[in-house]
Amino acid sequence: MKIFASLYTGEDIAHLVATILRARGLDVLTTIEAEMTGYSVEQQLAFAASEER
Repeated sequence: MKIFASLYTGEDIAHLVATILRARGLDVLTTIEAEMTGYSVEQQLAFAASEER
């Protein structure tokens, strides 16, 4: 059973935040890592949903 959600952080969230969350054991994917920088909010949400984040 998964207790925490897998997270997808937008471009406005600092990479440091993702690093800190990972250090605490959370599954985090950033827009940079997903190569989604510059996409619209709607496209970001669709991607996050498709990745179950």
